[in-house]
Amino acid sequence: MAGFLEAKDIILDFAEENFGTRGEVIKLEKFEDGWEGELEITRIDEYKKKHAKPQTVERYLIELDEEGEVISFERVETRSRGEINWERE
Repeated sequence: MAGFLEAKDIILDFAEENFGTRGEVIKLEKFEDGWEGELEITRIDEYKKKHAKPQTVERYLIELDEEGEVISFERVETRSRGEINWERE
C-alpha cells in the first residue's frame, strides 16, 4: 500500500473528482487494512457570497483499502464557516 503522502494525494484527487475542489486533509490514520482520512471542504455559494453570509464547510470521512482505492466515504459534518463546534471527537 501507499505511504502517507500517496494516501493524502489519493484523498485529494477523489475530492476534486467528486466535489469539484481538493479541500484539505485534516486527519489521516494508517490501519492494518488501509487508511482512514478526514477531508474538509468549503462550498462556495454565490448567493451567500453576494449577501455576505458565511460559506458552508463540510467534513467527510474517507476510507482507503490496502491498494489505495477509496472503499467508502461519508459526510460527517456540515456547518457554517466560523461556527464553533465544541462536540468534535
